[in-house]
Amino acid sequence: MWNLSPAARDFRRSTAFQQTRRGFCPGRTSKSTRNGSQSPHGAPYTRPIDGFWLDGRLYFGGGSEAGWRRNLDQNPRACVNLEDGEQVVILHGTVAVMRTDRALAERLFEMSRAKYDESHGQSVDDYEGQDVLVFEPDVAYAWKVFFEDATRWRFGEGG
Repeated sequence: MWNLSPAARDFRRSTAFQQTRRGFCPGRTSKSTRNGSQSPHGAPYTRPIDGFWLDGRLYFGGGSEAGWRRNLDQNPRACVNLEDGEQVVILHGTVAVMRTDRALAERLFEMSRAKYDESHGQSVDDYEGQDVLVFEPDVAYAWKVFFEDATRWRFGEGG
């Protein structure tokens, strides 16, 4: 877990951040978000992703042969945002690959069941020992009315 500055803690309690979390949590209407990265040649790249917001990080999957995944392997800097233009939250951060242990596999499996009201024929064993992409934010931008309440927060920098 990372240390949060007072501003980042306030942000995590904000309506905008809670809206972002709801996009990745069970029982909500938004089941996807967007991921932005950069190709090896510097071209921007964006795509929808589906994941789970857990312990301050976004967990999501993706095949290692996919172009967007290779982009992240070469340059782990990325940004994510919901598809909602009314409650804007844009998170910039870093993506890393993590292999799931049993405890994380159980948590991700339960989140998947809750989010989709079913298991899609999968079990905890299907999640265990798998590579998962983990996005950890370090900067957030949010607003409801851009010229009135646009705000930036830095995570873990004490202010």
